[in-house]
Amino acid sequence: MTLQWQLRQEIQSAGNQDSTYTVHFTDCLAMDDKAVAKAIEASIDKMISLMDAAVTDESRYLLFSWCDETATLAIYVTDESKQQDTEVVIKLCLKEWAREEGDRAEQTEKVKYWVKDYLTVCAGFFSYSLIAIFAQGDREKTELL
Repeated sequence: MTLQWQLRQEIQSAGNQDSTYTVHFTDCLAMDDKAVAKAIEASIDKMISLMDAAVTDESRYLLFSWCDETATLAIYVTDESKQQDTEVVIKLCLKEWAREEGDRAEQTEKVKYWVKDYLTVCAGFFSYSLIAIFAQGDREKTELL
């Protein structure tokens, strides 16, 4: 699936420190599950293509964060504490699908399944020593993929 990526800079504050991120963002207008799964795969591929710039010596996790309120999947490379992300972030907005799908708990399970399923065959992911984790909102409550 071809997605139209936009670049933007975002600044997030954590305590006394501001961090600037380069966010690769896209809206997916697909409403059927198969197309949404393909968009998720394309987003993972986008992150894999940027991994050389994203991975540092401190990198530990490839974090997939699903926000059901905004229907956005964000992908980060982060450290062991899950507090220090690298500069590259991928964000995929799935509002049209989420509106059609309805049940938020079911949406979350589908997104998590599609991410996990694709990572099992994503050769690029295996080139890095990162642990894939999934979070829904709270980074402190993650689960292994």
